[in-house]
Amino acid sequence: PNTKISNIMSSRDVIKVTAFTDREEAANIFKHYDLMVLPIVDNNNKLLGIVTFDDLVDVLEEETTEDFEKVAAVVPVEKPYMEARFFDLIWKRSFWLIILVILASISSLVMKNYEFVIQRWVALIFFLPILIATGGNAGTQSAMMVIRGLTTGDITVKDFFKVVFRESLLGFSIGAILAVVGLLRVIIQEEGQWLLSISVGVAMGFTVMLAAVIGAALPIIFRKFKLDPALMSGPLIATIVDVAGILIYFKIALWMLSL
Repeated sequence: PNTKISNIMSSRDVIKVTAFTDREEAANIFKHYDLMVLPIVDNNNKLLGIVTFDDLVDVLEEETTEDFEKVAAVVPVEKPYMEARFFDLIWKRSFWLIILVILASISSLVMKNYEFVIQRWVALIFFLPILIATGGNAGTQSAMMVIRGLTTGDITVKDFFKVVFRESLLGFSIGAILAVVGLLRVIIQEEGQWLLSISVGVAMGFTVMLAAVIGAALPIIFRKFKLDPALMSGPLIATIVDVAGILIYFKIALWMLSL
């Protein structure tokens, strides 16, 4: 009982966290060093207690649930679904939807600005939903992969330019493939309309490449400013890409169709 701990310690380099360490950071330390217990100390390095492996499992479950909710554009709900109050769910689910409606309204302003293009080539409207959906899906893919990488520590803020460069190459390659698919899709529906087909295909390719870059860059930028990357939800990325994609679509149509 009178022996000092320092006399029987097997290591002087103790892996520990303070009582103010974020739970998710503590969980990452747990996983990184394959620990069974993690000491908790105060600002004077005095032992306050320990976190055990079963505590880690509870924290990971809560953090994963919170990230899923943010990715789905839902303000995190503190209670399980069946225990949460009805009006709390209404507020937490409608908050981001209201913001997304406001952002999406920019798309209608862009389309109104190109009303004369639509009047000359009504067929452009037929393929706009395909373009929007493809761009949104591509952006969400990139965002989810980067968010996951940031969560696991595989990607850091210092990797920003590497990730953006890699995603731009991936976006260009995937965009080229989808450009051909989009071109063929228009040819099948609008026989002989080669200029229209090419303009839709080119716009789809550029939109997918831009979506990949946006989806990769925004989560890292959020992490840089100490914000949760999961806030860059799929719906939010898709909405941003929608606006950019519509602008690209009509700009390319305006140029290629000589309007």
